[in-house]
Amino acid sequence: MRSLLCLGRLIALFGIERSSALLGMERDIEKYLNYLIANQDFFQQAISTIRWRVAIEQVELNREQEEREC
Repeated sequence: MRSLLCLGRLIALFGIERSSALLGMERDIEKYLNYLIANQDFFQQAISTIRWRVAIEQVELNREQEEREC
C-alpha cells in the first residue's frame, strides 16, 4: 500500500494527469501487492524449505568429499 501512496505523491508532484492507463497500472500494482501480502506466509515457508534442502545437500556433498579424500 505504501507503493500506491508514493505513486500518488509522485503523480501530484509532477502534475501528471491520471489517464486510464495510469489508473490501470495503479489497480495492477494494488492487485499484485494484495496477492503478495496475502501469500506472504507461503513464500516464507517456501524459502525456508529451499534453505533446508540446500543445507541438507551441502552436508551430503561434504560427507561424500570427505569419504573420497580418505
